[in-house]
Amino acid sequence: MLIAWARGKHRSDQTEYEDEVVSSVFGPLLYFTDKQRATIFWHLLCGIRAYAQNDFTSNIFTAKIEFWPSIVNERRVEPDILVTLTPPSGSQTLLMIEAKWNSGLSKDQLKQQWDALRCSERYSNGVDVRHVFLSKKFCTHQEMKVSDATHVQRLTSISWAQLVLLLQHLNNDPTLKMWADHVQSAMTRLGQVPFNGFTSAISNFSNKDRHNGWRFQPRLLHPSALKSLERWTEASEFSTWKFNDRRNCR
Repeated sequence: MLIAWARGKHRSDQTEYEDEVVSSVFGPLLYFTDKQRATIFWHLLCGIRAYAQNDFTSNIFTAKIEFWPSIVNERRVEPDILVTLTPPSGSQTLLMIEAKWNSGLSKDQLKQQWDALRCSERYSNGVDVRHVFLSKKFCTHQEMKVSDATHVQRLTSISWAQLVLLLQHLNNDPTLKMWADHVQSAMTRLGQVPFNGFTSAISNFSNKDRHNGWRFQPRLLHPSALKSLERWTEASEFSTWKFNDRRNCR
């Protein structure tokens, strides 16, 4: 939480602690090497199918991370995270991340970020811009209030639980694995558990939390499986689980 407090993001009178979550999860990356940072964000980009894994060699990239950068000086346009991946030759990749915890998107928030970045001095011809909306629930582009065709192609919604799944593949570097394990432990305590089967998922909750924190991510389930699970839960003690609950997207 040092990053959030240093940037004046800590609000002791509020319980949302959204900025503190972002700072706690991503703040340690400031102390990693370029190779380690590049590896993390390349795993994320590959996970959302922006690139193929063999397009990248982490040894030759620099990776700069900024927290709550001001993209436009005239008005407040501050995505939570902006990552600049720079190869020794060729074009940069800009990865912009907007993260939500319990709050929802403000009006046209993602559109404003996209337009501001593409009009800023950071952007030039050939720069590849990718936009990620990170929240507790998967959201459609309509729910994210985005209609521009280019933006739709480069904007991806992922949940905190899906992020944990992506980080589980960071096994080759002991430091990255330790960080990923800590993120997973924190997200589990906060109720954001990736779906690895009913037994493992249920065992991660205490008795009092089993009905409260679980949500199925539509992208992780085949439609036929989702329908079967809905019928199953209607007749089970876990009938309070929610499906396709996207209230945080509004």
